[in-house]
Amino acid sequence: MSTSVQSVVKGFLPEALQAQISRLASSAAIPLVIGALLSVSAASKAYAAATQDPTWLPWFHSHWVMAVWIPIELALGLALLAGLWPQTVRNVALLVFVVLFEAALYEWVDGARHCACFGKVALPPWAAVLIDVFCLGLLALWRPAASAPPGRLGSGVLAAVAVGSWVYVWSSIWDYAPKGPIALLRHDLFLVRSVKIDLPKASAADVVKIVSERRFVPLAIDERLAPETIWLGTVRTKATAFALLELVAEKAGGARWIRDGDGYRLVPAGRVGSAMGFAVVAFLHLATGLAYRVVQGENYLRPVSQSPRGPMPP
Repeated sequence: MSTSVQSVVKGFLPEALQAQISRLASSAAIPLVIGALLSVSAASKAYAAATQDPTWLPWFHSHWVMAVWIPIELALGLALLAGLWPQTVRNVALLVFVVLFEAALYEWVDGARHCACFGKVALPPWAAVLIDVFCLGLLALWRPAASAPPGRLGSGVLAAVAVGSWVYVWSSIWDYAPKGPIALLRHDLFLVRSVKIDLPKASAADVVKIVSERRFVPLAIDERLAPETIWLGTVRTKATAFALLELVAEKAGGARWIRDGDGYRLVPAGRVGSAMGFAVVAFLHLATGLAYRVVQGENYLRPVSQSPRGPMPP
C-alpha cells in the first residue's frame, strides 16, 4: 500500500482487518479483477462501436476515439492479467480510471440515462462512477510485487493476442465506419417526411412495411435477422421515416441499412464484427493472462513479503 493509504488503515481499522487488507494489497487478486473488468469493458465497447452508426454517438464515443481507446484498454487489461511491469501498469491504470471516472461523471451530471462504459449494456452513469471509484481505491491499495521481464516465448504469445485483438477491433469498426449508413437514410428525400404509426404491438416487419408503403421506398429486412422476432412494443407516434427505420435497426441489435437497388435492406451490422467474436476476444485475454501467470508461477503469484523488495513496512 502507499504510505498515505497505509496511515489511514492504521489509524481507523483493527489490527486483524489491517492484516487482511495488507494480504489483499500484496496479492494477485487486485490486478486480476481490474484486468478482467478492462478486458470485458473493452470488448463490449468494441462491439458497440462495430454495430452502431457514428451519427448516433457524441464525439467522445465516436469510432475515431474508440479506435484508439479500445486498444489501450485491451493492452492494459492483458498486462494486468499477466502481471507484466506491475508498477508501471498500475500507474497507467490509475490514469485510465481517472479518465473513465471523469467521462462517467460528465454523463451523470449531463443527465444521460445510460453510459457507454460497457458498450450496449444499459448501465446508468452513477453506477459507472461507483465502479470507477472502487477500481481507483483498489489500485491505490495495491502494492505491486517485483516481477521478472517476460521471456521471448511469453512475449511472443502475449504480443500475438494483443495485436490480433487490435486488428479484429479495427477491422470490425472500419467495416461499419467511418461515415456510417444512416447518413444515406437522412439524405433520402422520400424518408425525411413524417409517417404516422398506431400499433399496439409492432414488429420490425410491421413498421418497415408501413414506412415502405407510405413513403414509396422499397424496404426489406434480411432473413438472417429474423424480422418476425424483432418486437418494438407499442408504437403510437408520428415521426420522420428515417427515424423509424433507425429505431428498427437499433432494436434488431447489430444491424444496419444498406442500399439495395432503388431502396434499402436491413442487414447484420458487420461482416467482421459479431457478439461472439468480441466475446472470444475477452475470453482470449482472460485465458492468456491467467495461463501466463500459472506458467510463471512464483515469480508473479508470491506475496510481496517474499519479493526482492522485502516485506511491507510496519
